[in-house]
Amino acid sequence: MRYLLPTCLILLFMSCEQEETPEPVRTIPELVQPHVDRFILEAERRGVSLDISKLSFEFELGLTIPNQGLAIASCTRTEDLHLVKIDTSNVFWVHGGPMGQEEVVFHELGHCLLQRPHKEDRLATDDFRSIMRAQGALSYGSFNTFLQSSMVHRRDYYLDELFNENTPAPCWAVQDPAPPFPQQIFDEDFLNAGPHYEMILDGTGSFWLSGQNDMYRFQNGQFEEVPFEYEVNELASDHAGNLWIAARWENKGLLGLWNDGEFEALYEDTEIGGPIFNIYRMTVDHQGMLWFSSVNGEIFRQTEAGDFEQIPDQSDVPVSKMLSSSDGTLYMLKGFEILIFKESLTPQTLSTSNSGLPIGYFRDFAVDNQGVLWLTVAGLKETYLVRIYQDQTVEVLELADLNMPETFINAIWSDSEGNIWLATSNGIKKWEEEYFSGYCTFNTGNPILSPTDIVVDSQGIVWSMGKDAVDSRRKIIRTDTGI
Repeated sequence: MRYLLPTCLILLFMSCEQEETPEPVRTIPELVQPHVDRFILEAERRGVSLDISKLSFEFELGLTIPNQGLAIASCTRTEDLHLVKIDTSNVFWVHGGPMGQEEVVFHELGHCLLQRPHKEDRLATDDFRSIMRAQGALSYGSFNTFLQSSMVHRRDYYLDELFNENTPAPCWAVQDPAPPFPQQIFDEDFLNAGPHYEMILDGTGSFWLSGQNDMYRFQNGQFEEVPFEYEVNELASDHAGNLWIAARWENKGLLGLWNDGEFEALYEDTEIGGPIFNIYRMTVDHQGMLWFSSVNGEIFRQTEAGDFEQIPDQSDVPVSKMLSSSDGTLYMLKGFEILIFKESLTPQTLSTSNSGLPIGYFRDFAVDNQGVLWLTVAGLKETYLVRIYQDQTVEVLELADLNMPETFINAIWSDSEGNIWLATSNGIKKWEEEYFSGYCTFNTGNPILSPTDIVVDSQGIVWSMGKDAVDSRRKIIRTDTGI
């Protein structure tokens, strides 16, 4: 049986016909090997066993179907050979990108390995129900690279359907879809009136938003502004439930605690423009000691005597994030370096030059319940996700193998149980031990936001913030997963 995938203008067409084909030498060229490997991986995850012993690929320029025209690919099945032919000069292959090429290969492997015929059913959105359609544009790959990010969230559904024809319609193809969990969307004017707001959970689990000139706390189902007479620099919570606030007043810095609705200043700069005035990031370690960094890259640690000592020999690059793990280790992102404080005030340093980390901007990190540090790196053309083990072994993960191809990671969070969550260009994702959750697990309908921030409280409430794809307004989504 031969299955053919021809192209005409911007449409893809498939057809099938009987043909006897002599058996060639079976080969899987390097160009398509990653797609074949991923097809096998996706089948295994869904409990589908495959026999690839008869599989072979050939490249044929100008591949045609008699009486129909040019073809991008075809599959011919005989008793001893499952042969896929691909025209690698076809415009859809050349410009389809990794996902477009994957979809073409997966379609033909659907014929050759799964013996699936064509399927013309459509979803309520008029999208094809299956990538096994006989004609039509790409379903999750894209001929337009700018459109790719708006389509790749469909991929996990189409792969589910490829290996199981009875897969129900996805959330993005259902009219008025119900969210997978109770969900609220907050479109607040204050989110769009000022600079970026940071999200934080205090020690009691309350959700706060901190801006430069104001603070909000979520109470009684809504955001309520917290009266505060000073300019806010940074918030940090400790394990005793205290909320630390770094603020500015009359060119001096104030540092103190929020107690029963009032700010109690415990430290104050003795001179204008002192280190407290310039606080940029703060955290509290598991011994209850406060650490902070300044906009000038300085790092200070609270001593048992209650004053602050400066960590020596630090560059002037600001610390972008501080994190204290459950085992007492303190981690910091500082430019292109990760500083690790364990039993000494002299940190271990990991960088692209000494540890095999990918080159790029170290965007965010979190530590899971095994003490593994997860780091997201924004490279020039792609996002990297890295795991750094306690022996400092570095593992750069292949996102496409983890259900996140063509995905940009904006933020990462570890919840109270050590579960890893991501805010990505394709919605909220959660690590499921071997790969990340599908789009419809925590998201509703077509993408509303490309979330840039995420926090998850101890009750399983996921807070994410980003700009609406339609009106470009910054919004917050509260999803009560109960996880």
